[in-house]
Amino acid sequence: MGSRPEVRWRPIWVEQVTCTAGSGIRFFEMPSVATAAYRASVLGALLASSPVLTGQEKDTTAIYESFPADRFPIGSSPDGVGESGSGFSSPWTFTADGEGAFVEIIAGLEMPGLRTEGAAVLITAEEAGGPTRARLERRISGETPPNGSLWGSFVVQQMSEKYLTGGDGRFTVTGVRFGEKDREFFVTPKNGSAWKQAFSAEAGLFKEPTVSEEFDLPPGTPHLVVVAFENINFGSYTSNEAQVTLWILSPEDVAALGGQVTVAALDQHHRLRVQKAVTSKWGVGGLEPNMPFRLIVEQGTAAFDEIRWGSSLKDVLVLAPAAP
Repeated sequence: MGSRPEVRWRPIWVEQVTCTAGSGIRFFEMPSVATAAYRASVLGALLASSPVLTGQEKDTTAIYESFPADRFPIGSSPDGVGESGSGFSSPWTFTADGEGAFVEIIAGLEMPGLRTEGAAVLITAEEAGGPTRARLERRISGETPPNGSLWGSFVVQQMSEKYLTGGDGRFTVTGVRFGEKDREFFVTPKNGSAWKQAFSAEAGLFKEPTVSEEFDLPPGTPHLVVVAFENINFGSYTSNEAQVTLWILSPEDVAALGGQVTVAALDQHHRLRVQKAVTSKWGVGGLEPNMPFRLIVEQGTAAFDEIRWGSSLKDVLVLAPAAP
């Protein structure tokens, strides 16, 4: 049975400051009881500077989460503010196995060239005495066609990791997993194997992964993860062969896209590209209401931002407008 994790509710106002040592980020904690006027004044600098997605972009994306600092309840928020994101039917809930796990809101991850808004969520799952696994989960209300393609993207930054120690299960895993039983999708840009003494990147359906054995997501730098599940069919209970493609882009790669939202541009600008035909005995289909959606961190600390899932690349790769 999982232990009760610590939940740190920390809505913030983020201010860029400059001093003799250089620039930095200043965090202001919000009181647990705050008036609407106070929230507006404190969070104005963060929210007003965040670009707003157009209705068309939000309508074509099945689920979207930007973790706004003033609307991010875990279970229930202390001041009654509304839920964040779109395409979800429940608030986020946080659970953990082991001690030393908590979740908090931090400043949004920097990804020049990508359209971003809001803040980011930081999940910590670290314990010196044994394995710790943390899950931030909510239910999906958005959906995509059951047959065809499912696309996803998110920004992730590994903050710290647990070094491999002789196959005793203490290793770092960071990723996204959703669905249940035989209808499960997973994207794990940092997957540590204590037995192999190495890290890899994985994406796949159910228990069939598409793996890069030589990739290690470096701590300290945000990366954009883009994944495509093509030719997914629900109800085909014979060998259903889906094509799974995973791209991982650094900030420099995203900037180099130059406004191009195409597979060809992703194929040209990336830190990792891995593709595989994955056979699933059971039909998996697309997103459907009430599916569980989870952010997972094991033995480490990682931040997530700008989560998008839809049925096309344009649904999930939303670039910032070009500078005039």
